[in-house]
Formats: sequence, C-alpha cells, structure tokens
Amino acid sequence: MIKQKELVPKKRFEGLNETWKKEKFGHLYDIKSGNAFNRNEYVASGVPIINGESIHYGRINTKNLNYLPKEYIKKFSDYKILPDDIVLGLNRPIINDKLKIAQVPKELKKSLLYQRAGKVVFIKAIDIDFTYHLLGNEIYKFVLKEAVGSDQPFISTTILKDWELWIPKMKKEQQKIGQFFKHLDDMIALEQRKIDKTKALKSAYLAEMFPVEGERTPKRRFSGFTDEWRLCSLGDLTKINTGDSDLQDSISDGKYPFFVRSENIQRSNRYTFNGEAILIPGEGRLGEIYHHFIGKFDYHQRVYKISNFDEELDGKFTLYTMHKTFKKHALKNTVKATVDSLRLPVITEYKLLVPTIKEQKKIGNFFKSLDNMITVHEQKLDKLKATKQAYLHEMFV
Repeated sequence: MIKQKELVPKKRFEGLNETWKKEKFGHLYDIKSGNAFNRNEYVASGVPIINGESIHYGRINTKNLNYLPKEYIKKFSDYKILPDDIVLGLNRPIINDKLKIAQVPKELKKSLLYQRAGKVVFIKAIDIDFTYHLLGNEIYKFVLKEAVGSDQPFISTTILKDWELWIPKMKKEQQKIGQFFKHLDDMIALEQRKIDKTKALKSAYLAEMFPVEGERTPKRRFSGFTDEWRLCSLGDLTKINTGDSDLQDSISDGKYPFFVRSENIQRSNRYTFNGEAILIPGEGRLGEIYHHFIGKFDYHQRVYKISNFDEELDGKFTLYTMHKTFKKHALKNTVKATVDSLRLPVITEYKLLVPTIKEQKKIGNFFKSLDNMITVHEQKLDKLKATKQAYLHEMFV
C-alpha cells in the first residue's frame, strides 16, 4: 500500500497541498492511430503527413515529410491533427533514450497522421501542457516495462489503457505545472533557435570569406585587404602525425585532455604534446570532427595532430579553412575499408589558399568568436535541459 507521503510530488507550488489521485490511462485519454495512406498519391507539397519516424522527443522533424493533395484534409478528416495536438511514435517509441512524443507546431497547421503514430485524445478535461509532460514521463516508463516486441518494439494501446497514472485533483495545480514546463520548453526552444541561427550565419560566412574553387580571392573581405591568396600544401606548413595512445589509456579524472575519434574529449594522466594543434580522426566521420587546442594533451593512435604551424600560417585560420573544404578532399581520397580511413599523404597534400598572416588572424578570430557564441548557447541549452529533467523528477509522483 502506498504511504500518504508518496501521494504527492516532492516539489510543489505554494498553497497546493491536496493529495494526487490515481487514474487509469484509458479513463483520461485514448490513442487514435494514423492511417496507411497510398504512397502513389503523394505530391510535392500540400497536406503534411506526420509519421512515427518524424516524431522526436519534444519536436517534429519537418525535413523529408511527405505530402498529400490539399483536398485530402477533408477526405481523411478522422486523421487530422492540429497545432498543439500531442502525438506519439508507436513503433520503436524510444530513440536516444527519449520517448518519441511531441506537440504539433503551429507551422504545420493542418496535418494528417500516418500509421504507427498516434494522437492523444482527451476523454476528461485535463490541462494539455500538464498532459504533455505527464505522458512524456509515464509512457516512457510504460514502454520500458510493457512495450511489445524485442527487435521492433511498439506501444500496445490496449495494454496502455490499463496503465495507472497519478494526477493532481485540482485543475489549478495541473495548470501551474503545465505552465511551468511550457515556460521551460520555450526557453529551451529559444536557445536552440539561437544555436541554429548562429550556425547558419557561420555557414554563410564560410561560403563568402574563403575563395570558391578556381578563384584566388573571396567574395567578402575585411577592409584593407586586396591581395590574391596563394596556394599551399598543408604538409609544407605544418607537422602532421598520429598519436601513440589507445582507449585503454583513458582515465576519467585524468589531468590532461585526451583526443580520440569523436567529438567527446576524454582524459589522460599523461601528455604527449604541448602547444597549438588541430586534431582530426583518421577514420570514421572524416571532415566532420575538429578539435583546436593550445596546451598539454594526449591523442589517440588513429587521430592526426596538425601542429608546428609555419610563422606565415595561423592555426585558427587553418581550422576554418578545413571546415570549408577538407571534407570534400578527404572523401575524394579516402581508403575504403569497414569505415572511411585517411592516410597521411591525403592530409599532407591537402591544398589550401592562404592570404597574409594579418588577414588570416582576422578571419580566424572572427570565426572563433562565432564558435564561442555557439558554445555559450549550447551550454545554456544543456543547463536548461538538465533543469527540466530535475523538475520532471520532482514535480510528478
């Protein structure tokens, strides 16, 4: 038997002290599944179709959506979904340890729901924002315990109807909780928009502040610079080699950064280089992962270190040149094995256009400032997400 203290959440709004009540999911909500539309009737634009694969935790991926003719919104009105409707991915309902649940954004307006996705239908008058966060918690627990199938798990809506939930007796408390989490979600969305906007800005400047193929001057330059850029080989202006450490050398609380073949930086108790360097993986996601570091560090045996920059070559400028053009070069010259792999000559023979060192420094510092802005917003975003998870744990029974 549940003790009285377990009938209320750990953290509550002031003045709200009634115990919560237990309800079966099926007494509060229903799940209406989507329809198997005929793919031969898809069109280039029209009524968006939301399927289970487009639903992620807290958002709907609007890229690569399929569409039906506009008149189909009336023809299939039983499967219509509107902004703020709550939708679930019923097939493989958890991705990246998060439930596939989202509220339909306003930009989708009227949409249609595809099979293997479900819409939450309200049977009782429960606050919608409270419901969204309640179900994000509770259906996640349900999936872990009750999801049917092993290779392709799915939510059985029949079994879900008997799943028991705890909700506040007072509608006022539901509304306060819903509004609180809606505010957090809005703050999270704002930080994500700032990140996306800054990344788009960086991409646009990368396209304009480095010469296009066949040219020797960029479209956009800082005032006072007019000279043509010169073509060089990276190996002539730097020293390039791989490390001699392996993953087993990683220590969780190590003193020095340990660069491995991913974005994640591990730790080591030794350093094998001290200075400025660009570090890239020698296999896997070629041309997508870059680290720029100044100081003492260790690095993996399949990580390339680019260091000892010539006095006429700036490290940060080199980094952003590689951001712009190295991936195309790497993939063109990769060694195909189980994963894409780079050999040393591919990097040493990489060609880059180089302006004066003064112009390089201005360009490098400019893009570094954009990256710093992105990092600040990403840190704020991570903090907000962690705050939300902590409150989800404390504000529901």
